[in-house]
Amino acid sequence: MTATNPTATASGTTSAPPATTTAATASAPAELQLLLTPLAHQHAAGAKPEGPPITGMLQPGQPLQASVTLAASGARCYTVIALGAPLLTDLQIELVATPPAPLPPFVLAQSQSPANPAILAGSPNCFKNLSPLPTPATVKITSKTGSGPVAAQVYAK
Repeated sequence: MTATNPTATASGTTSAPPATTTAATASAPAELQLLLTPLAHQHAAGAKPEGPPITGMLQPGQPLQASVTLAASGARCYTVIALGAPLLTDLQIELVATPPAPLPPFVLAQSQSPANPAILAGSPNCFKNLSPLPTPATVKITSKTGSGPVAAQVYAK
């Protein structure tokens, strides 16, 4: 799973701008990652991390995204937890199916309300993909007003 911070282009596709970090902001996602573990025990009990952490700098309205493939037929149960710097008070998580063209992307699940930390499908209500086929999807993390470092993790059981 790779994380990008894309920018929309005129054709509707996305391209990732070059990342810019300072020593202070580069260490912030690593510190936030450490704080995800106790949240996982609470909101994703029994689940294990699925893929690497999703880290980056959020700007208002610009998503931080990572691609995932969801197991078919409800074989796995997913929770996503995102945690940001204190100024990010309105984190929102969406799990968006990305089917092949010409089908449009569509939202499979989203966090209940903007918060920090944000939880998508926390225990005991994790998300199960009921499609009979594995589903390509995107984890999309946004903040409408705040900016700063964020770390997120997909958990599965």
